[in-house]
Amino acid sequence: MGVVAGALTFGYHWVRQKIKSLVVEHSALKAGIKALLYDRAIQSYHFHKEKGYWPIHARETMSELTAQYRALGGNGVIQDLLDTLRELPTEIKTTDSSPKS
Repeated sequence: MGVVAGALTFGYHWVRQKIKSLVVEHSALKAGIKALLYDRAIQSYHFHKEKGYWPIHARETMSELTAQYRALGGNGVIQDLLDTLRELPTEIKTTDSSPKS
């Protein structure tokens, strides 16, 4: 009976330690992914703000990115960037300088 109790105790502690280790790893992965999403949103913001337009496909991508960022516990900073970008047109504004016939 002592061997069984010892084996069960060992198994319990091993599983408990494994779960703690997985929780720490999960937290690190979550924080890392959140940081990457944040960085990507900032890059996209600066790129499109400089270009002066924000195409439809980029809007869709940024909306999905923002949703995942929030799901991971991100704050509203990205939403502020989205709101600013929404003011941009979806296409490049070109000036037609060709002569008219």
